[in-house]
Amino acid sequence: MAGKAQKQAKGLTADALDAIAATACRPRLGKNGRRESAQAAARRGRVDIALVRLMRDAMLRVSECAALTWSDIETVPDGSGRLLIRRSKTDPDGEGAVVFVSTQTMAALASIRNGAPAGLRVFELSSNQISLRIKKAALAAGLGDGFSGHSPRVGMAQDLARIGVELPSLMTAGRWRSPTMPAHYTRNETADRGAVARFYDYSRGSR
Repeated sequence: MAGKAQKQAKGLTADALDAIAATACRPRLGKNGRRESAQAAARRGRVDIALVRLMRDAMLRVSECAALTWSDIETVPDGSGRLLIRRSKTDPDGEGAVVFVSTQTMAALASIRNGAPAGLRVFELSSNQISLRIKKAALAAGLGDGFSGHSPRVGMAQDLARIGVELPSLMTAGRWRSPTMPAHYTRNETADRGAVARFYDYSRGSR
């Protein structure tokens, strides 16, 4: 239908991340109707937290996340990390990109590695499995429906726009070649910096 707004995944913002981190390790009911043991829930929950944190920090697409191996992650002296994204849909030539990973996320990753070799995939999940885990983690946290594997990327874009990061820097962080999608994701967050909002700010200041 002409003029209909494009539907997008709900943004998994910093507040949503906090809600997931607080609930991820609680036992859930499985497909067989049985509740997880506390140990199994803790293992699954740690993976969910590390997954969401890393996807937000690096603004990862699901396919990029599914392809990561431990050799792509490097710890630097201050405890933060650097993540090498070897290839993405906006990098068909495989030039790669290096992105920042927070100390909190590096700690979450360390908690799930368990001596895994460098060549092993970090999460050992398919793209569909990654999306499903995020959806379930959001539901378990009481965040409702509408979350997907794209939600961490959208949510970080919204958080960055909210603190005043401008579109060119946002495009670099998310490895977008066009401003169309990041502008769409952050339109609510940037509305108060538009021309009309600036007029009213000016009007209040001139009185």
